[in-house]
Amino acid sequence: MKSLFVLLGFVFALATPAFAQTATPQNKFQWTEVGQSVAIAGGAIYNLYDGTNPTPLVLTGLICGIGSPITDAVCTANIPALTLGVHTVTLTQVISGAESSKSAGLSFTFVIVVTPTSFVVK
Repeated sequence: MKSLFVLLGFVFALATPAFAQTATPQNKFQWTEVGQSVAIAGGAIYNLYDGTNPTPLVLTGLICGIGSPITDAVCTANIPALTLGVHTVTLTQVISGAESSKSAGLSFTFVIVVTPTSFVVK
């Protein structure tokens, strides 16, 4: 399958322990499908593998647009509900039942940030 995952963006950049990233449910994953049209990339299914769990999570909220160069598709998807803490994930693309090999791993810390309520002066 012609698909090379280039991991881009704040949330989906290659991570190392020295550059730990934090993600919340409001963030999105972003990646580039090199040499793939927006129509093909947008019609695919993307599986997210979390650590050693063999059962993938299917990404939702997929949006693909024209990248740079214009022969590439840049896609974003919602970060699924994950447990709090450190995660190392990989991504695959599925077209017509054929699944690509896994992307390079991405490590990040998943957190929930709660907005304070009942904010008053006492």
